[in-house]
Amino acid sequence: MRAAWLMAGILVGCSDVDTKQGDTDVITDTDNTPAEPGECISDAFWTFGNQESPLMHPGDACIECHTALGEGPAFRIAGTVYSEYDEPDDCNGLAGIEVEIVDDEGTSWTTTTNSAGNFFFRTSQMNPVWPITATVRRNGNEISMLTPQSTGDCSTCHTWNGDNGAAGRIVAP
Repeated sequence: MRAAWLMAGILVGCSDVDTKQGDTDVITDTDNTPAEPGECISDAFWTFGNQESPLMHPGDACIECHTALGEGPAFRIAGTVYSEYDEPDDCNGLAGIEVEIVDDEGTSWTTTTNSAGNFFFRTSQMNPVWPITATVRRNGNEISMLTPQSTGDCSTCHTWNGDNGAAGRIVAP
């Protein structure tokens, strides 16, 4: 599990992490990259293919997929929050987690994850000045993205194995 070393604030590239929840021991494996996805902690998966729903395809790149298919709502920012960094695609994440987005001018937008762990802001809801950062909050604890990003398609970096320099999934504290 990479959660402990990330919670300790180790630089993780695409979205280095700052935590406000006490000390955590640092635990790493040989290369900090899992060979295959971890366990689906929720033990619940999206099984309805491309049937449109706010609960669809947790962990997948929402904006990329909706753009490629030319259908569905237009999202400005979208992603999924999990309890572990290496949970597989289509595994349901955590419900009720607060996600705050702050743009380059300090304007912020907040939403809460749905029952699949998905969160999103439609293009009609916001027009941030890029780049943006994000903070994820649960029970008074938070994890903040320190490296500003120029994309709102969170799961293009936050995959189960961490693409483009990310450490893995977006996780709740």
